[in-house]
Amino acid sequence: LSGPKSLSPKVTVFGPMSYYLVAKGLDPTNLVINGTFSSGRTGYTTDYAVGSTPCYGFGYLDCEGTYDVITNPQFGHTGFAPCGDHTSGSGNMMVLNGAANLQNVWCQTINVMPDMDYTLSAWITAVVSAAPPILQFSMNGDPIGNVFNASGAVCNWQNFTTTFNVGANTSIEICIVNLNTATGGNDFAVDDISLKKICEIRDTVEVDVIDIVA
Repeated sequence: LSGPKSLSPKVTVFGPMSYYLVAKGLDPTNLVINGTFSSGRTGYTTDYAVGSTPCYGFGYLDCEGTYDVITNPQFGHTGFAPCGDHTSGSGNMMVLNGAANLQNVWCQTINVMPDMDYTLSAWITAVVSAAPPILQFSMNGDPIGNVFNASGAVCNWQNFTTTFNVGANTSIEICIVNLNTATGGNDFAVDDISLKKICEIRDTVEVDVIDIVA
């Protein structure tokens, strides 16, 4: 843990007192497997089907409810913008043609420590400007964080971040659902999904006040 050593908020001490101090910091370990999609279509589940045969002649991702993990959305659909991934600009990302019904975009079951706070983060961009995705993140089926309304600006990676407590759970399922069911547009990419524990160090400090005689 690192950061300023001063107390915030500052307190005025009028006599001997005990202070309970809590220092928090983000653990650098990402608990999401293959959150950068560098290992391809592994480590997660999805209700979307891997694209294969074109429906309309624009590429194997032109059918609603299909996806692939690729380095350029245009490889799967000639109408998608030629975006680079968020991680490096040349790596993999999950590219999706939005489904016409509510489906899980991405899910993963992750082991956690009970009664701890965690930070969930993901990066999203539209690959077609029309009808950008509206994403809801959840833990064990319960919504976490605000609904994420992606910008219609293509190749404009935007971040979703939320902090939540896992309660008594030792294992949780994190899912992303697209609330937009439009069949025109609603095409997007997801990258760099992470879940990190917020570590805590606690201590009690006894403060004594001694009169100073001039």
